[in-house]
Amino acid sequence: MDDDIYRELPTLLLGTADKFVQIVTKKETGRLFGLGDAGRLPPDLIIQDELHLIAGPLGSMAGLFETAIDALCTRNTRRPKVIGSTATIRRAADQVLNLFDRKVMQFPPPGLHHSNSGFACVEQGSPGRLYLGITTAGRTASYIYQAIVSSLLQAAADPSFAKQEEDHYWTLVGYFNSLRELGSASIIMQDDVKHSLELVSARRQETSRPLQPPSELTSRVKSDEIREKLLELDASRDTGEAADVVLASNMISVGLDVGRLGLMLVNGQPKTIAEYIQATSRVGRGKVPGLVVTLYNANKSRDRSRYETFPTWHGALYRDVEATGVTPFAPRARDKALHAPFVAMARHLVPGMLNSPANAESHQAELDVLIDLICARISRVDPDEAIAARQELGEFLKRWLRRGAVAKYWDNWSDNALLISADAQATSNASGFSKGLARATPGTLRAVEPSTGFVIKETVLSDAEEIQ
Repeated sequence: MDDDIYRELPTLLLGTADKFVQIVTKKETGRLFGLGDAGRLPPDLIIQDELHLIAGPLGSMAGLFETAIDALCTRNTRRPKVIGSTATIRRAADQVLNLFDRKVMQFPPPGLHHSNSGFACVEQGSPGRLYLGITTAGRTASYIYQAIVSSLLQAAADPSFAKQEEDHYWTLVGYFNSLRELGSASIIMQDDVKHSLELVSARRQETSRPLQPPSELTSRVKSDEIREKLLELDASRDTGEAADVVLASNMISVGLDVGRLGLMLVNGQPKTIAEYIQATSRVGRGKVPGLVVTLYNANKSRDRSRYETFPTWHGALYRDVEATGVTPFAPRARDKALHAPFVAMARHLVPGMLNSPANAESHQAELDVLIDLICARISRVDPDEAIAARQELGEFLKRWLRRGAVAKYWDNWSDNALLISADAQATSNASGFSKGLARATPGTLRAVEPSTGFVIKETVLSDAEEIQ
């Protein structure tokens, strides 16, 4: 549908950071910023939802490309307004400065009382969530896990449950910190849990609950199947199509809003408190209280510490939210993509350079102005890196001018362009070819950090070598 968007130019545009990277590769993206159309104004309001997620390597790359996006949206020194929305953040001023080169005004501001800020207040009748911590001390983690799952699932089928409440606890959401642990739990669900359900139901003198194979919400699920998974979560128990168990990764931490979910089992403490808050907030969003059971592995020091102080830190959960780090102009970030916003700005803002980089020499003065603009932003955001960044941009421009005959800005695989896909460059280097003239540039933010392939070779050592 990209072509439709470029043609129709909607008033409201929803997109991801991954899509806006294409300002470097596709000339059509300039139309979204009112470029090439004298009667159209650029976007004047940018809303960044889940601001706390734009951090780490992803945030650093996004901060680099925001340099170009900010410039493309600016007309006569008038910059767009940026609104960032998040529920879990610390040191927001630093993050916003690094990402958007702006100061922060918090809304709503703190009020006189924690339960009433003047703009929002605590709903006294809301059910909320109950957090329960369990340790694996004395048993293996897999045994405790299947025992808890069996008990929770069978309890949800208790005939004494009120009709309006039973559906909310019918589906158990299992949260995992890694796909490896999730895969192990999937096997446990289809084997040990079924057997344990029979034992638990017999002890309670109830009919054993039938258990369907677990559903999965992770990055391994194909994009076209995710909608079906979400519809399955919305299905109530009465329909006979409700999921019994959903195994999920941090993919569910944002954007999942299913009011009927009320039960979650967290397998191990998530890496950050922000992740813990976001993930566990997926349950208890309806009319009944949510129950969050966290299983702590007694063999892991971090889990053991969290279990031992469970009531204390839950009493002030948001106080321990970690500060996020965004360093778009650090040396390694500059190596990856500092040249990318420069090329995007040159392509869209310098008249005559939209289609080809070949005539850069005749626009050297305008390109130097763009370098000054980028370095001025770096001086405000990270002054210590401004000099080094200017040198790198200057070297890139010299290299660009020396390649005066180059016809294309971008090519996914060929070296006959100014820029080349970062994946293609990595493949070329791994194959032993010398580094080409085109500059490796990311065409996506889905895989910010490159993977490293390795081969294990078995070597037989002599007795003397082993002794040494």
